[in-house]
Amino acid sequence: MVLTIAAAVFGFWKIHELPINQAHKKQHQQIGLITALTWIGFVWHWVWVIAVIVAFVDSDKALRRVRDIWREKETATEQNMMKEER
Repeated sequence: MVLTIAAAVFGFWKIHELPINQAHKKQHQQIGLITALTWIGFVWHWVWVIAVIVAFVDSDKALRRVRDIWREKETATEQNMMKEER
């Protein structure tokens, strides 16, 4: 019984530390934020989900993609305006 409880606590701990381990592996710039969110996640579990997202999502690539989508819409709007003027 004690061994089962100890194994469950150890497993929970390893899963809970997953964002911190991923941040260390990727040498993430926001490791302090991820660590704080992970610790707060022990109390408020939804905060742990934010830590997982921050740790696993490459923010530079995501921001570049959003920027490219924004520019594509601007270019398409400009092209439509040019066609309407003709």
